[in-house]
Amino acid sequence: MTKFIAIILLLFPAFSGVAAQVFQTPFPTILPETEMQDTGIQVDVRCAGDLMEGLPPNFGGTIYSLLTPYSGYATWQLEAISATETQLTNIPVPQALFEAITPVEMSPDSRYLLFGPVRLGTSLAVWDTVSNEFKSLELPEETVFYLDSSTDSNWRQQRKIDWISPDQFVIRYFDLENNFFLNQLAEQIFTVMQNPLIIVAGQQQTIEYPALPFRRDDYENTISYSPQNTYVQASYWDELLRWPDLRFQIYATQTLELVADFNSTETFVLSAPQWSYDESVLFLQYRPEIGRLPWITEIDVGAGFQESPDLLNTLLQTFGSDFRLSGLGSDPSPNSPHLLFTMTSSDLMPYAVVYDYEAHTLKAVCRGATASEANITGSHSYPVWGPDEDIIGFYDAGNLYLFDTVSGQSYYKSVYPFVGWIETPEHLQADGK
Repeated sequence: MTKFIAIILLLFPAFSGVAAQVFQTPFPTILPETEMQDTGIQVDVRCAGDLMEGLPPNFGGTIYSLLTPYSGYATWQLEAISATETQLTNIPVPQALFEAITPVEMSPDSRYLLFGPVRLGTSLAVWDTVSNEFKSLELPEETVFYLDSSTDSNWRQQRKIDWISPDQFVIRYFDLENNFFLNQLAEQIFTVMQNPLIIVAGQQQTIEYPALPFRRDDYENTISYSPQNTYVQASYWDELLRWPDLRFQIYATQTLELVADFNSTETFVLSAPQWSYDESVLFLQYRPEIGRLPWITEIDVGAGFQESPDLLNTLLQTFGSDFRLSGLGSDPSPNSPHLLFTMTSSDLMPYAVVYDYEAHTLKAVCRGATASEANITGSHSYPVWGPDEDIIGFYDAGNLYLFDTVSGQSYYKSVYPFVGWIETPEHLQADGK
């Protein structure tokens, strides 16, 4: 029987997690639970029992996976999985590439499947599911080494290689030594053309950054742009005292005006800033003290980078003062006003959570577990955004985990390798090719 909890919260009135202001950011002070006010965020928490194998009955779209020679199959096949059926389509991978490519992702319209190289001497490749053509493109050795997923298990979440339109994908080159945020050094855009199928490589472009007035030249620093390049963000730290002495600054790109400045201290440890797709919100993860698992708070960009404490207070009131983000890092949707993350409540119940920062709603589903499917591995995990907003999910080490925010039921489906969850296409044929 489904257990349903719907909560409209009354919360802390003046919690100041990162009262964002230029030049100083204090650490948070939690007020007693007797001092509560309505935050305006409507919360819906649903729990419906153990994890079930399969897909939700109301599942929308198509999941894409592959059958490959790496798993013992004689051919490469695309597996298109919907709520009602599974279709298999043969992929005409040349014999020379049978064990020299690795699947990356379906294009947004599900016409193309992109493959990456697996070792030096192997190629980038694209399969056209409509014309059934297959085309490869040799890459420089340094690019193949950079894309080698066997040495970097979290390459997909880093978005090293990514579709940016139905017929274009990009390789982004990051400074992977930095783990505060990804510092992009360069990018190269590739275009897929038809009749005949070819892959056209654009020129690799270096990402240019302005000179910023770092306060300490002897500090290590890193720099990156916001999604729309409106802001340039920088972090710098003392190499010997990194976390107690980390500074995170945001400048307006056009004027280089300092618009926000956050400091880490021993009781306020910053990590993992995440921008919304439209730059209206900045989410900051931070540890309330060294050794604690992280919390998350919301920064209102339009209000001058001031903290909007409603999200953090909502989480504190709903899940307890000892809640923490755990498992996945928080991930804003690239196309909608949603933030997905996993967390654990004060009573150690794990949840999958989606927050709509425009509608001010927060939906949480208990992450039901069985004896064998309970953990998130972290480095092999990433959030998955699909076409059905009632279902949220993430991929972890061979399984796609799905959470129905309406029924509260949680599901898992073995899909290895997983290459996409998008709208059901019209051009895939049930009898294969």
